[in-house]
Amino acid sequence: MWFRTEACATNSRCYRTDFQHQLEGDNALDFDMFTIIAVELPGWGRSRPPIRKYGTGVYENDAQCLYELMKELGFNKYSILSWSDGTKVALLMATLYPQSVESLITKLKQTISRSSIYRFPNGEHNCHQKYATIFKDVVEDYLMGRLKDLEEDVDPNKGPNDGMIHMKFTS
Repeated sequence: MWFRTEACATNSRCYRTDFQHQLEGDNALDFDMFTIIAVELPGWGRSRPPIRKYGTGVYENDAQCLYELMKELGFNKYSILSWSDGTKVALLMATLYPQSVESLITKLKQTISRSSIYRFPNGEHNCHQKYATIFKDVVEDYLMGRLKDLEEDVDPNKGPNDGMIHMKFTS
């Protein structure tokens, strides 16, 4: 099994990752409270070669590779933070290995779309960067068990299309 590691555990500094805002600076997750392991599976992003081959079972294979990696690193229970296609892998991991996946934090599940129709200027699809401060608070509060349920009376069709705005936190 071969992985290109995009971010390192504990206080190591990380470079060239989509989660830079969550790993360094004022909005970084607390490395004293959490061990963060971020990988880029073979064929994804800058983890090439090999060229990514899509087909039946590609996401299941990714889930199995990550499960084996976490076992090799000595982690039997963990939470997963994912975005884009990684959310498909995270959902599969939670389904296939429920004994290991304690919780999921998912952002921007990738769906099939026609790129000529959907354009995201200025990186607006990278909302984990745009909302780095609130993202940090939500992730840390969720993992520490301080996140309450969404308000029941919130209409997702009204106001800003950002569910995090409606989350409540306990002190």
